[in-house]
Amino acid sequence: MLDKIRKCVHIACEVIELFLAFLVGVALIVATIGFLPEFKDYIIGFHGTSMFLEMLEEIFSLVVGIEFIKMLCKPNSDNVIEALVFLVSRHMVIGTNSAIDNLFSIISIAILFLVKALIHDQKRKHRAMDEAQAKHEKESNQEP
Repeated sequence: MLDKIRKCVHIACEVIELFLAFLVGVALIVATIGFLPEFKDYIIGFHGTSMFLEMLEEIFSLVVGIEFIKMLCKPNSDNVIEALVFLVSRHMVIGTNSAIDNLFSIISIAILFLVKALIHDQKRKHRAMDEAQAKHEKESNQEP
């Protein structure tokens, strides 16, 4: 009985999560449409680096929104790490940071990629062990 309730709550949470991803997607589409006139103005008449930084901030916000939707729709370590990398990159590129802040941002991105590599290495090892075990079981079942 408790397992059925737990399963229902889990399904309800997944439905809510997908609904929120849909809402974020709609907001992202609206933001993209609202951004297009600004982008056209930027292309037609270059207004200096301040306009470029504003445009870049808008683009990074849209990219982070896309990564957030991916993370909500398919929550796995790769999507979470990718979203965090974009967030840190956005902070580093858009913000007016000191050299120490940029160093910490670079170190944090390196740590995220290291964690990603370690996770993939662990998954590869588990897959190899599962395949070896399946092969061993298959061979032991064939012996008379």
